[in-house]
Amino acid sequence: MAVSMLLAGPQWLKKTAGSEQKGWLLVEKKSIKNTYLKFRQPIDSLLKLGYELRSFDKDFQNISLEDRGVVDEEDSAAISYWALIRKLDRLLPPAFPVFVISGNKLKHFSGSRPGTSINLSWYTIDQEEDARDSVVSARQLKTGEFQFLTFHSDKTANFYRRSISENLPASTVKPDTSTKTITIYSEKNTEDARYLDAAIAAIAQFGNYKISLTNTQNVSGIPDQQDWLFWLSEKSGWEKHETKNTFIYSKGNRLNQVSWLSLDNGPVDQDAVQIFRMIDSKNGPGVRTLWQDGFGNPLLSRPSGEPTLYWFHSRLDPSWTDLPWNASFPALIFTLIFSDPPVDAWSRLDNRAIDQEQIQPVNAGTRNGENKKAFGVVNLDGLFWIIVFFLFLTERIISLKTAKTDG
Repeated sequence: MAVSMLLAGPQWLKKTAGSEQKGWLLVEKKSIKNTYLKFRQPIDSLLKLGYELRSFDKDFQNISLEDRGVVDEEDSAAISYWALIRKLDRLLPPAFPVFVISGNKLKHFSGSRPGTSINLSWYTIDQEEDARDSVVSARQLKTGEFQFLTFHSDKTANFYRRSISENLPASTVKPDTSTKTITIYSEKNTEDARYLDAAIAAIAQFGNYKISLTNTQNVSGIPDQQDWLFWLSEKSGWEKHETKNTFIYSKGNRLNQVSWLSLDNGPVDQDAVQIFRMIDSKNGPGVRTLWQDGFGNPLLSRPSGEPTLYWFHSRLDPSWTDLPWNASFPALIFTLIFSDPPVDAWSRLDNRAIDQEQIQPVNAGTRNGENKKAFGVVNLDGLFWIIVFFLFLTERIISLKTAKTDG
């Protein structure tokens, strides 16, 4: 009988430490004082009931109301609250009571809204800053004036705005006083170069931007150390020139396919740029699509391993696309050669708030198998081996005594 039980793989289920606890109260360590001032009564009530006060971060450490520990602001800014909730759901048993008090900034809620089996109650503290204006870049114009790019963020929206001033405030960012050096190499595509030249000239004229533009059909006419090289040719050779950024015509199978230019937020405008022909190209892993057509095919792409190379999968030719004739053409070229906003400005300065109803995770209930999280499994194989051994030993001793008695 003991052997048959051993073969069955006996186990003992015991309650885990978490299942013995009353519940967890999680708050952000960096704002624990402000949190207690606004939620004093419910916090005191939960602590009296035996709830554990823990930090709402990746470690969920035990803390006290007097804790003023050092918080890594960079690490804190990158935390996704929903990722923390998923981690909690894996860590704690189903229906375990958890109260969370956190901020409500939208930048902390990334990805899809999670489903949980814990008993979660989530409250938020409304952000104190209603609006914020931050100068993220400055540039000196041909007139000697300074153009500022200001990032505005409030509870409902983010946007950039440009302004011009004769004076440079002492507290602002260091201005860019350099002149953009740009070269267009056209080889035989002189009409393509003419359209691009006109767009860049319009940018320089109407914006008073400091631009030095060279247009050449000869490789020998390309100056050294350019900010931008527009290589309007399918031939190789662009890699021999030291430039900060290179715009290159890609080569491959030509597709006759009518579509339109689409950016991240959809078509450029109601008068969308039409695409008639393009180079067949499928971006693989590690390639970012900057412009695409209406069917999702890349028009302008940039390899992540070579972020200064821009591959254009069409032509600046009206028989390929009406982009050169479209009013949005100078604006699109401007966004390439003047990449003003720092890449982290949006995430770092984002002050938008999320609605309370959008925060709450989906209640997934207690799914099959999740009750295992409430118990620890103790394997009893070793114990039963010992029992079998002693039974066998006892049986041998009794047998020997019986044999001697009979003799």
